[in-house]
Amino acid sequence: MNRMFFKTFLITVLGLVLVIAMSGCSGSTNGKGKVQLSWLVRADPHEKVWENQMIKIFEQQNPNINIKLIDVPQDQIDQKMRTMIAGKNLPDIVAPNWANGGFMSYADQLVDLSNYVKKDPEVIDGVLPSALNLWKIKGELKALPINTLGSLLFYNKDLFKKAGLPDPPTDWEDKAWTWDKMVSYAKKLTDPSKHIYGLLDNNDPSVDAEMFGSSFISDESYKKGLLLKPNVDDPAVHKAVKAHHDLIFKYKVSPSASQLSAISQLGDPFVSGKVAMTINGGWGLWGYQNIEDFKWSVAALPYVPNRQDRMYIDIMSISKDSKHPKEAWKFMKFLYSTDSLKSYIHITQGPPANQHLMNYWLDFESKKLGISKQKLKEAHEGSIKYGIEASNHMVKDWATLIQYINQPINAYYGGNKSFKDAMYETKRLLNSWTTVKK
Repeated sequence: MNRMFFKTFLITVLGLVLVIAMSGCSGSTNGKGKVQLSWLVRADPHEKVWENQMIKIFEQQNPNINIKLIDVPQDQIDQKMRTMIAGKNLPDIVAPNWANGGFMSYADQLVDLSNYVKKDPEVIDGVLPSALNLWKIKGELKALPINTLGSLLFYNKDLFKKAGLPDPPTDWEDKAWTWDKMVSYAKKLTDPSKHIYGLLDNNDPSVDAEMFGSSFISDESYKKGLLLKPNVDDPAVHKAVKAHHDLIFKYKVSPSASQLSAISQLGDPFVSGKVAMTINGGWGLWGYQNIEDFKWSVAALPYVPNRQDRMYIDIMSISKDSKHPKEAWKFMKFLYSTDSLKSYIHITQGPPANQHLMNYWLDFESKKLGISKQKLKEAHEGSIKYGIEASNHMVKDWATLIQYINQPINAYYGGNKSFKDAMYETKRLLNSWTTVKK
């Protein structure tokens, strides 16, 4: 190998090493002087349409910045983010609430946005204060909310009409609309001969507990974002767990695990018309938007003393690993512009955190659902009024804790464990976590 050839070879190798080193997840600058930002999102087909649209428009307006979209299935995001954090290559822009670990698990890895919003106050002008303040830790603003999703009762209007039932109310203050009333509706809507069930409670046990005014963890644990003490023995928790079990075994208005698997062969059982009512998060607004075989709408969750509904606010943050926080903020500012948020509303149908756009959403969504703006507003505002932000967003290590709750309780729901054993096992597992973390 002559000297000139060796020199050329060495330069080529060093160049390749440099390219590889600069091609990580967090932002880099390519050979043409362009900044490359990475954006971590969940793999959702509706949201991806909006995300790709935003990238295209932003790159046209900012030819010196490229956006690399990293979409990951939601059930894999928690592990993916933990791996990236360990490797110090968390993407520039992340949505930490799209993971079962949740915001509190990653808050230390996020940039304080306080100075950015002070410089560009229009970004948060109109944002619901309660939706913004959730993401402040010790005076630092770690994220911006893009939507405000509460929990709702979604129902098949055609099946209601066939059963001779009036539409359930959108008014969360209607105390005549009780859990028992909902069950009575579910009985009339259930048709075993056609494998149609009156109600599917799509919630995990922790959400059911909140609907009955309690929680599997103590109030102090929720407020501090860390499991300090379980709350499994609360009578309201017991009532919630038994109420879900009764839907399956006592009233037979909800499918068992095996029955749910069978009716889900053709996809979501609400979409296929196999379930007349389903309790779900606000993402049903876009998850059900392509239904053509029947009309559907939304209603308030049934009244239960001290009722709370689970809120799921999606947020965006900038990673501390970002080498280009200035450009990352420029992209975030673009995502939170009026035009971008209007596009988000059109594509996802999700209600905005920015209240300046609430009437815009109500106009658009009420026409899609075929209900009045007033009724839709009533249903949405009630879900926010009685809402508590999701534990997987607000409590550290929720990805582990939820397994400690779900496994024993779901065994009870499946008829494989007694109530007493399920609650004992749940308490034992949660207590073991508090011991480990002390």
